[in-house]
Order: sequence, then C-alpha cells, then structure tokens
Amino acid sequence: MIYFDIDGVLAIQKWDENNLAKPLYPDGLRVCKPIQEAAKILVERGYDVAVLSHCSNFYEKEYKIKWLKENFPFIKKENINFPDICFPKNTFISPKENDILVDDMVKNLKIWNGKKIGCVNAVNSFTSTFKEFGYPMIRISFHGKRIADVIEDVLLNRYDKKDEE
Repeated sequence: MIYFDIDGVLAIQKWDENNLAKPLYPDGLRVCKPIQEAAKILVERGYDVAVLSHCSNFYEKEYKIKWLKENFPFIKKENINFPDICFPKNTFISPKENDILVDDMVKNLKIWNGKKIGCVNAVNSFTSTFKEFGYPMIRISFHGKRIADVIEDVLLNRYDKKDEE
C-alpha cells in the first residue's frame, strides 16, 4: 500500500494576499497536480493507493473527504484514513514492510515501520533533513511520472539516490 499525506503532499495550502496561510477549510487546499498525476499513474499500474492524514476535528475531516472525492476519485473510500492529530500515524495503521508513507514531515517518517519517502515542498524545504535520515525524496516540482517512478523504484527496492537530482 502507498500512503499519501494530504497537507503538503496531495494538497498545497492556499495563501492570502498577505502571504498568510488560509485555514484548511472550507477552501484552503489546492491540488498538487504532479502528485495527483503520480497517484493516478500508480493506480493505473495496479498499486493500492491510500490516504493517511491527520485531522484535528470533525469539520476538517468532512472537508478533506469532500475534497478527496472531487480531486482523487480513483482512491477507494476504504483506503482513506484520518487518525486524530494526537496519535502517530503508525499507531492508526500498522504498516507492513513494503508499505510506503509519502509525507512532508520528518516526525511522521521517523516512526513509520515501512518504507518512507520525504516530500519536499515550498513550505518545508527539508531537503537536508531528509538526506540526514537517508530517506528517498520527491519534490512537488517533479513531473508526475517521475514521482510515480521514484515511488515505484522504492517499492521494488531499485531506488537510486540519483533519482532525486
């Protein structure tokens, strides 16, 4: 299973005219097109794609479910998971050895028991931190097919660090 985080991976937060992040809901997320394309390619290649994203309250969860239905209709309903913000993601899902988490937060990747891929975006710029921990990386600036290829390479144990450049 390939688990994608929403905030900072599948979605990029919108900003207002003062360069402040808008609230996530009702209209604070925009689709990260390359990741959307990568997720769709992976589903077309026969991989199970899932969502694993924290929610702080019922309204945020409802908004994210609606947003996913509109923008990622190819992700099965049973593959959408929303642990409470207070619980680590790997306590909500017990990852198998080959399960991958694609996340932009090092704290989530550090405790994940499966395979991990760091997602570098305009907000986190954690390139050095991901490298420090030895995590493969994708950048939201990559083309969707390239992102899908990196994820598939990690899954099939044929990943090469040159893929990040």
